[in-house]
Amino acid sequence: MSLPPTWAAAVAEQGLQVRIEQAGPPGLQARFDCARGEVLAVIGPSGGGKTSLLRALAGVLTPASGCIRFDGQPWLDTAAGINLKPRDRSVGWVAQHYGLFPHLSAEHNVMCAMLHRALPERRARAQELLARLRLEGLAKRRPAELSGGQQQRVAVARALARNPRLLLLDEPFSAVDRATRRELYREIQELQRAQETTVVLVTHDLREARMLGSLLAVMDQGRILQVGARTEVSAHPSSVRVAEILDTPNLFSARVLACDLAAGSALLQWESLRIEARAAPWVRPDMTLGWTIPPGRLRLAAAGSNAGNTIDCVVEDVRPESDPVDVRLRCAAASDWLRLQTPAPVWHQEGKPPGASVRIEIPQDDIRLIADTAPEP
Repeated sequence: MSLPPTWAAAVAEQGLQVRIEQAGPPGLQARFDCARGEVLAVIGPSGGGKTSLLRALAGVLTPASGCIRFDGQPWLDTAAGINLKPRDRSVGWVAQHYGLFPHLSAEHNVMCAMLHRALPERRARAQELLARLRLEGLAKRRPAELSGGQQQRVAVARALARNPRLLLLDEPFSAVDRATRRELYREIQELQRAQETTVVLVTHDLREARMLGSLLAVMDQGRILQVGARTEVSAHPSSVRVAEILDTPNLFSARVLACDLAAGSALLQWESLRIEARAAPWVRPDMTLGWTIPPGRLRLAAAGSNAGNTIDCVVEDVRPESDPVDVRLRCAAASDWLRLQTPAPVWHQEGKPPGASVRIEIPQDDIRLIADTAPEP
C-alpha cells in the first residue's frame, strides 16, 4: 500500500497514526490519525472488522502491509520489517467480556498486568487503581462475586495498570445496565483526561459513540469508510452506506433528472415526486444518489402555499410530550415516510392529530445530497 507524501510529516506528531491494509481474511483497510488524548469511536455493523482493527493495533494481528506509529515510534512498518510484539506496545485492552481470570481476585487480576514490577509495587499500583475506580473493599473478591459493572471496573483497572499510551475498548459497556453504563462513561472520561490517554473505542451504540468520541470512524466489511470530527461525520456522511450505518433520519434514494452546476441546482426524481435541491460539484444527470434533510428543517406549509418542494402527507404518529415535538409523516405520493421535528408551541398551534392530512415544505437549501458510494479514504 502506498503511503501519502504527508506521512513523513504526520509521524512527527503526537498520537496514533494508522495506515494498514490486508486483502483478507480478515479483510482490513484503515487510514486515520488520532492525536494524543483524543477518543476515536469506531462504529459499524457486527462482523464489520472493528475487533480486527483493535487486534492489529494491539499487535495480535499483523496486517499484510502498512504502518502503525505512536508519537513517531513505529509499532508496525511492514516495508522496514518492524513489528513490535504486544508486550512492547504501550497498549491497554478492555475486551467485550472483560477477560478476567476467574480463579484470581480483583487485586491479582490487576497485578497480572505488571509482572515486570516488583511485588510491592504491583500491589500498591493495583490498590491505587481499584480505589480510583471505587472498588475499595472488593479487592479480594473473584470475578464471580462481582457485579457486571464491578467486573468492568476491574478490567479497566487492569488495562490502565501499565500506564498505556493507547487504550483499546471493545464493546466494553454492552453487558451492563444503562445506569451503570452512564457511570462508567464518566469514569472513563475522567481517567482519559487525567492521564491524557489516547482511546480507540469500538461500539455498536451510536449514542455512546457520539457521547464519548471526539472523532468518529465508520467501518464496514473491514474498511473504514469515513473518519473525522464527530460532528462533521454525523452531519456530512460521505456515502449512502455511511448514512445508513449512522442511522441518518430522512434518508432517501433519488435519480438526478437534470442539474445546473453553474446555478448550483439539481432536479431529483424521488419515486413519483420531483424535488429541487442545491447541487454538489460531483452531481451528474441520470446518476442515482441519496438525499436527506434534518427533521428539524422540515416545515409545516402555510395554507395555500405554492412554495417549491411542498408535498402532501398524512400524520402517522405524534409524540406531543417532547420538545421539539417528534412527528412521523407518511408521504401521500411516495412509499417513504418523513420524520419532522418542530417546536412544541408551533405544533400545538398548527399541528394535527394522527390520520389528518398536512402539507410539508422541504426547503431545497437544507437538502443534503450524498454519493451512492464512498470515495477512497
